[in-house]
Amino acid sequence: MKKNWMLFLFFAAFAALTFSGCSDDDNSDVPENTHLVSKEVQAAFNAKYPQAKDVEWELKGDYAVADFYWDGGEHSAWFNPLSAAWYMTETDVRYENLPEPVLAAHKAGKYADWRVDDVDKLTREGMETLYVIEVEKGESELDLFYSSTGILVKTVVDTGHEEDYDDYLPQPDANGIIAIVKQKYPNATIVEIEREKGLQEVTILDENREKEVYFNERNEWMGTSWDVQVANLPEAVKKSVMEKYSDYVIDDADYVVTPDNEWYILDLENKQIDKELKVNAARKSKVDDNTARM
Repeated sequence: MKKNWMLFLFFAAFAALTFSGCSDDDNSDVPENTHLVSKEVQAAFNAKYPQAKDVEWELKGDYAVADFYWDGGEHSAWFNPLSAAWYMTETDVRYENLPEPVLAAHKAGKYADWRVDDVDKLTREGMETLYVIEVEKGESELDLFYSSTGILVKTVVDTGHEEDYDDYLPQPDANGIIAIVKQKYPNATIVEIEREKGLQEVTILDENREKEVYFNERNEWMGTSWDVQVANLPEAVKKSVMEKYSDYVIDDADYVVTPDNEWYILDLENKQIDKELKVNAARKSKVDDNTARM
């Protein structure tokens, strides 16, 4: 909060030095609240959106945000108020104007019968473009995050508060984690970076699938995982599991690659107990019953 006030006071002081030279022009095309941002930020915005109309500036946290109309729609563009770097633009999108892969994925997905309430597009510097479809059914509301290729990368419970998508803003790569991911997966695009309890989880799109890449606090790669359709599991894996757990069904499967090995992690269930199994990908008959949970 203190940092936010310092930014506000800085720009207010800057405006006091420059605003006295401005005329009282009642032109409706003049952006509102331009005193909140520097000339550098305004110049960066004008270069990116030269045809923008009804521009209104505000400070949100550590960002300068311009709300405006352009190309027939409503937009919000996020800039660094000090460097004038552009980070992200949020755009209202009509459902029928979504890219065909996103439309097809949603219509074929489990939430196809939910009512679509709103659709947003998040265009981000150096990161994957996301399409957010807000859906509701009864008292339940969800935000469905799709890649431009139609991959459902995230499902989030909608809290009902106004969404600013702060968590999806690109962050400075201070510790070089993006460079490391790009070196390991050169064709990948970054979806999201999360840091928690000394671990860093980077969600990427690679080989037309979503992958989770994990690093420790020293930026050492710990492993990568991705979903596997049960039907696509090797027959040797399914056979070895079913021979030992004939009264279970395989409900879910992940493939995990670590520096030392590769594994299938399987969720099994029956009427009473769920189990999680680890199957060595190289020795497909080797099954470790690591956990059993009620």
